[in-house]
Amino acid sequence: MGPRNCLGGGLLVAILAVTCAVVVTGDPCVPNPCDPDNGHCIQVGWDYRCVCRPGFMLMPDGLSCFPDATLLAVDDHDHDHDHDHDHGRDPCSPNPCDPANGQCVAEGHNYRCICRPGYQLMSDGRRCTPNAPVVDDDHDHDHDHDHDHGRDPCSPNPCDPANGQCVAEEHNYRCICRPGYRLMSDGRSCTPDAPVYSSPCSPNPCDPHYGRCIEEGGNYRCVCNRGFELMPDGRRCTGLASIADDPCTPNPCDPSNGQCVRDGRNFRCVCRPGFQLVSDGRTCAPIPRM
Repeated sequence: MGPRNCLGGGLLVAILAVTCAVVVTGDPCVPNPCDPDNGHCIQVGWDYRCVCRPGFMLMPDGLSCFPDATLLAVDDHDHDHDHDHDHGRDPCSPNPCDPANGQCVAEGHNYRCICRPGYQLMSDGRRCTPNAPVVDDDHDHDHDHDHDHGRDPCSPNPCDPANGQCVAEEHNYRCICRPGYRLMSDGRSCTPDAPVYSSPCSPNPCDPHYGRCIEEGGNYRCVCNRGFELMPDGRRCTGLASIADDPCTPNPCDPSNGQCVRDGRNFRCVCRPGFQLVSDGRTCAPIPRM
């Protein structure tokens, strides 16, 4: 006698019911259909329901979680994000943009939110919403591109992971560096900006004719050429000679705005900045302002 069909009547049907029943053991939450970053899946019978963590709200697709709009209100700020950020603070920290489908781009002391491909910026200037679907009757159009439409060129991240970020530009990308860093020739790596060197001898604080400036750490020292000595002001140089042989004693030049410079057995009058020598070769007059 062959095996009996489970649909047959009698006690044997009841006994074999467990054997013949199809046991369903699948978990509707595996794999996770909900937002992996800001939500989680709850099994409801044979179905599931996505819930978002505090501060986020469920989108119409029933799967994605986005920041609650009521928590994104910005007091006393313009819509164009011209915020008054402190110097040196990263305007993208903490992240003011959509954490799931957007990214923050630092622009000086301000920021700009951009959305990944397939999303557009909402009116609050921070959140991203999916683009409206575009109906294209020519399904084969542009299918031969090297890059598939909808693929994120910034995933995986091709830019410096520590000091840069990737900005999607249609089907390509561009790497930018955070403040204090500059992009290297490979277009991906970021290196610290070279420090700006400031010399204490520029502009020259010493006698421009008979002396020179020597750097000493962050300070300077004026030294005079052979045959000259430093004057009490520590900057100008005067010729070494006895008073009797000094053509600058007594001072033949403008006592207020000029000085006498020994030139062999003769002298030359020079004027301080902002003044010029007049025709007598001794008096200093203010330089006329244009």
